[in-house]
Amino acid sequence: MRKWKYRDDGGDRSHRPHRMHTVLNPAQEAIVVALRKTLLLSTDDLLIVVREFIKPDMGRSALQRLLVRHGVSQLKDLIPVPEGEEEKPKQSFKDYEPGYVHVDIKYLPAMADEN
Repeated sequence: MRKWKYRDDGGDRSHRPHRMHTVLNPAQEAIVVALRKTLLLSTDDLLIVVREFIKPDMGRSALQRLLVRHGVSQLKDLIPVPEGEEEKPKQSFKDYEPGYVHVDIKYLPAMADEN
């Protein structure tokens, strides 16, 4: 009953927090994002740097959430592609005419305990 006592409307409200609970302040977050972009460190290496110089009790999950929030979580997206080289399309299996079946066979040597 307390939940509805001081409300003007009868509808449900969002259950999301109204304020983000972050470990670092905005200036520290900007430093971490800049480190990620310039040094191209992996998440674990970046965590070591952050724990050493910025926040000793920083958790890996909090760091990952920060990187996702700022759009720098995928390291491969941050690595610049040299000019003239474009990403090669992924190769799929060979296309066959309808009615054919593609089967890969790998012969394994006999195990020592098998006769």
